[in-house]
Amino acid sequence: MSKMIPPGWVARKNGRYYIILYLHRDTGEPIQKWVATGMKTVGSLRKAERMLSRLQNGIAEGTINLGEDGKLHGLEAVPEDQRTATGFHKLLGGKPILLSDLLEAWLEHVKLKLEGTTFAGYRNTIESTLVPYFAKRKMSAQKLSPEDLEEFYSDCFLTRSANTVIHYHALIRQALKFGMRRGFLYRNVADLVEKPRKEPYLADYYNEEEMKELLEKVKGNPLEFAVRMACIYGLRREEVAGLRWEAIDFVYHRMQIRHTVTNANINGRYCTIRKDRAKTMRSLRMLPLTPKTEEYLKALKEEEDKAGRGDGYVYLREDGRGVDPGWITQKFSEFLKLNGFRHIRFHDLRHSCASLLRYEGVPMEDIQRWLGHSSIVTTESVYAHFDDGQNRISAAKLASALLE
Repeated sequence: MSKMIPPGWVARKNGRYYIILYLHRDTGEPIQKWVATGMKTVGSLRKAERMLSRLQNGIAEGTINLGEDGKLHGLEAVPEDQRTATGFHKLLGGKPILLSDLLEAWLEHVKLKLEGTTFAGYRNTIESTLVPYFAKRKMSAQKLSPEDLEEFYSDCFLTRSANTVIHYHALIRQALKFGMRRGFLYRNVADLVEKPRKEPYLADYYNEEEMKELLEKVKGNPLEFAVRMACIYGLRREEVAGLRWEAIDFVYHRMQIRHTVTNANINGRYCTIRKDRAKTMRSLRMLPLTPKTEEYLKALKEEEDKAGRGDGYVYLREDGRGVDPGWITQKFSEFLKLNGFRHIRFHDLRHSCASLLRYEGVPMEDIQRWLGHSSIVTTESVYAHFDDGQNRISAAKLASALLE
């Protein structure tokens, strides 16, 4: 009679993959077993997962058993070509699942499901903050309490913003949810903790006069294209750097935002990621070319064609290389300082574009489509304070009543 397939997962430790099985002795006592695969964590995940599956099936079929000595017997029944030379059968013994290990296991599990930049951000957070904190305390995932998490959040609040702590909470919650699906946990402690309150975000922006002065001063500067696209169309850095000539239609006087260039730290290396997909489906949008923008782009295209440079991207450096978002951020900050402008982030030009649209009476729904927000809620939460049309009417009525 076959047994139930035991819960199990692949974990990463000291640069190697291990198989973790959650078993029960004959007495019903639970025990966790670690099986060394001998595989390095580079390029071996699929193989380790197949090995996990064979172990689980072997235990379910009865060919592999947990002995009274607490060791797995029958591993020799696994064919030699399905084992590693370093000893597939070597056991580390049963021990609690550390929360730090569970976090790393969840990260490995979602690796192929996430965008490269998203995964890089998650890994940086988990490996630089979460794992060191919980590993130092040797905190067990099974024994984790709401008070443990609240203490962690309180420590974080001393040096980090509420929004950062919310991000930590979300990652921990997902890792614990993963542990529940694998059968190691019976509850998600993160659901019992009050989530930190999100800090309201107030976008900085230039007013109309500041935007006009900036656009005038930036003419002829390598930043001109980036500033134009951000002020007029509210493009993100990644969208500015990713705009290609094939996306610009001079016949129908429009351009399509569909390609992005992003920076990310992947496996310790600073990389530039180019992809034919924007941040969200809403970010994939068609925008009309204004007459002056079309004239500017045509002149730029003629200049690049004469120079015989470029690989299809519109925005190039003087040496012909493509521009990356980090370069835009750095040069923009330098430009503002050298020319005596009030400091804002490059992304705040996007807010400046939206604030001007709202001041001119453009409906929120149209601003949402122009900026490529995934939800009208996002647009309203960021730009609601720009909606001062009714306030001006109220002020005029109040002044009329009191002063006249």
